[in-house]
Amino acid sequence: MAMKNFIYALTACLLLAATHARADDAADKAYLKMVDAAIANPAAGQWCAIRTAYPDTSFYRAAGSLTIDKKTEAAGKDVIMGQTEASTVALKKFLYENFGSVGAHRYAEYIYRWNTDLTSQDMKGILPEFGKGVDYINPEVEKAAAAGLLDCLAKTGTGSNIAGAVKVISSEEEQIMIDQYFHVTATNLDTESHDGHIYHIADVAIPETKTTAKIYFQMDDRASAAMLGAAAPANGTDTAYLSLVAKAQADPAAVNWEELRHIYVDTSFYSPNSDAILLPALQSAAEKAQADPSAENANAYKNLLRQHYGLYLPHMHAISFCIKASPAFLDCTAEKAALKAIIRSIADSGDGKSAATAYRVVDFSEARLLAQAYFGLTITNARVGREQRHTLAVLDVTDKKTGKADKMYFNMDMAQLD
Repeated sequence: MAMKNFIYALTACLLLAATHARADDAADKAYLKMVDAAIANPAAGQWCAIRTAYPDTSFYRAAGSLTIDKKTEAAGKDVIMGQTEASTVALKKFLYENFGSVGAHRYAEYIYRWNTDLTSQDMKGILPEFGKGVDYINPEVEKAAAAGLLDCLAKTGTGSNIAGAVKVISSEEEQIMIDQYFHVTATNLDTESHDGHIYHIADVAIPETKTTAKIYFQMDDRASAAMLGAAAPANGTDTAYLSLVAKAQADPAAVNWEELRHIYVDTSFYSPNSDAILLPALQSAAEKAQADPSAENANAYKNLLRQHYGLYLPHMHAISFCIKASPAFLDCTAEKAALKAIIRSIADSGDGKSAATAYRVVDFSEARLLAQAYFGLTITNARVGREQRHTLAVLDVTDKKTGKADKMYFNMDMAQLD
């Protein structure tokens, strides 16, 4: 009977993966058809339709709604530093697949212009040619795409309030709007949830008038889903991780939590800096479940918790939810036990007093949260860098009770994904 159930489950997983693959294939093909048409005739490019279709593609999920700009720069850096034909092919492929990214076009346009300026002054260009010129960047297409996509983005809202929030599909769009459209400087960014959507609210300084204002951005729901792994097809790592999570939910003492957390960063659920979306997503799911305790709403919250079970943050939220509303669908005792197990795992990994004995955490957001919420410290400064071949977050902290200043070290090697 057990083997039969396993076969049924495996068949269901394969069918689900095939369904996702077909959906991805159809979305990718429809998107690339519009991209091909825009490249052939930029003046008639369907820029708004391309931008709208982009978050439904596998290319968007691979790039990541919070990391598209970093991956664009990495592709360009490989060309500039490596000077290989393979790197130019990779950049051209990246620009093609991520044609809906306004930042990718602006970056391509920038490095092409930089190269042209250097060569016009009889200096060595930064981009290799291999006897064909810089044929892997089409400046006219890049210029038209950057302008067309930015125009579509700007038309989504004024940014003056929640109702008029600019609707963005990535964090790079937020930054481009702040820096290069509104021409202001962001001093702070808050995240809130309203009516099931996630909003980023930027406090900005206006140089001309020396005043401050707020700009409201609404994150596309598909960006949130992609960032939190909900839009990705299940894979073997996800399955192994969720199996460990089920075991931990049944008995927190039955699993190796450091192993569970290591596996978590290799799943489709994890993405660097996802706390910016995860916390408001949890809050929104909790509010829905509280207002309407249906099985669907309860499962939405539980699924978020289950997918990100390896993080400190979701358990903090779940316990807060338990205190506030005592939701019947949550095992509040198990949540407290899970949080204690994660803290114990981190505490056992070091003492935080040096690079060699740094606490092992998933990412910087977890280091910050632990310092503030668990140790009760005030962070006065923070830096992330490489030291002794490790990726470290070093926090300057002050004890709220004694006023004593100190440093805390957090090792983030487990989250350094390729």
